[in-house]
Amino acid sequence: MPAPVGSRRPGKGSPLRGIAYHKHRELASYLDIAERWRRLIEVMPVEAYSTVEVEKMAMAIHRPGGSPASELLSDLGIRGYTVEQLVSFLRKLKYESPLLLLLPKDPVSILTHPENVVCSVGDEIVLEVKASGLPFPNYQWYNSEKQKIPDACHSVLRIPNACMRDQGSYIVNVSNDVNHAFSNWAEVTIIGRHTGKFRCLMCFAFCGK
Repeated sequence: MPAPVGSRRPGKGSPLRGIAYHKHRELASYLDIAERWRRLIEVMPVEAYSTVEVEKMAMAIHRPGGSPASELLSDLGIRGYTVEQLVSFLRKLKYESPLLLLLPKDPVSILTHPENVVCSVGDEIVLEVKASGLPFPNYQWYNSEKQKIPDACHSVLRIPNACMRDQGSYIVNVSNDVNHAFSNWAEVTIIGRHTGKFRCLMCFAFCGK
């Protein structure tokens, strides 16, 4: 079991066995829920643990105060794993709470802005932003009138069955409890597939007008 070393966060390259005892316990408590520790093993290098070794860890739950996740973390420390390696596994799983135990909060940063889209009536409009930050970013998309788009709170905005009223500009606000940032505006251009009366009927079918 790791020895207490104070309350400050360990450096990412620090040995995992050197993390503070209370952090070890909090990590284990989180990973024991719904056997998340098994998922952690799944994202580790291939054959890091055999099936026999995994099930032996699982048996710890039958001991008073036993914790399979604590067994795993202790063994990772013995094997020489670092905090940085554990962080990489936790990021793959998008486990925010344990990451906040090991890392300082990080402001959001937009990595890729949404791109302009040209599509036809009836197509699906797809806009995407990529961002980083800890806590993980929240998203809210807005239309050209700067009105919130209902339920548009993910990194990808999907608008099915595009119609002429969907044409315009879109922007997304990316935020966490450290800061927020707006993306660049993305222009959506809608091109009718048909002309004349049939095009009007198509637009009525998709847009209701």
